[in-house]
Amino acid sequence: MSKDTVALNIIEQLGGYGKLRAMVNARNLVYDFNWFKFQFSGFKYANLCRIILDDDDTYTVEFWQLGGKGCSLIKSVSGVYNTMLRGIFTDYTGLDLSLGERR
Repeated sequence: MSKDTVALNIIEQLGGYGKLRAMVNARNLVYDFNWFKFQFSGFKYANLCRIILDDDDTYTVEFWQLGGKGCSLIKSVSGVYNTMLRGIFTDYTGLDLSLGERR
């Protein structure tokens, strides 16, 4: 598996780069072999999401608050299947990742 495969799969599960950019102002996308993270706008309590592929082929979704005083983990959800990624993001932040589509 190449270094960018996991990140590309996660982006696709979230609706694609275009939708991420348009809906939540996704920026500063960074990834490695088993994780992908991005900053986003529109939610008061967190502005960075990191999604980690776990050994059991589920994901851990983390929401962080990145600010002038550092970075704090706000919420972590483990055991997330790929089809649940968009819903977890929306349920926690209240931000939709697409228009008119149901999760």
